[in-house]
Amino acid sequence: MTMIRTFGVTALLLGLAACADSGGQSSLRPVPGAVPASSAAPGVADLVGAQATAGGAAALVERGYVIARRQGTTTRFWWNRAARSCLSVVTINGRYRAIDPAAPADCGQ
Repeated sequence: MTMIRTFGVTALLLGLAACADSGGQSSLRPVPGAVPASSAAPGVADLVGAQATAGGAAALVERGYVIARRQGTTTRFWWNRAARSCLSVVTINGRYRAIDPAAPADCGQ
C-alpha cells in the first residue's frame, strides 16, 4: 500500500513539474485551425463582464445576433445573418465571461 501511495504522489509531483514553466510562460500551444480564445469578437467586446440578463441579450439582438443554439448550461452560440458571424458566449455567475468568434458550423450554418 505504501508503495502505491508513494508512486501516486511521485506521479502527481512529476505531472505538476511538467506543467511548470520557467519565466512564467505558458507551455500551451494553439490548435491549428482553432479560433483563438479571449479574442473578443469585434463589435461586442464591450459586453464582456456585462450582466447576462435580458439587457445583455437585448444588446446582442440590437447588434443583429439571434440565439442559434446552447451547449451545456453556460455557453450559447449567437448568429448574425447579415455579417455571417457566429459567437460563442460563455456566462459565469450571471455575467458574460467571454464572447469569442466561433465557426459558423457552431451556429448551425
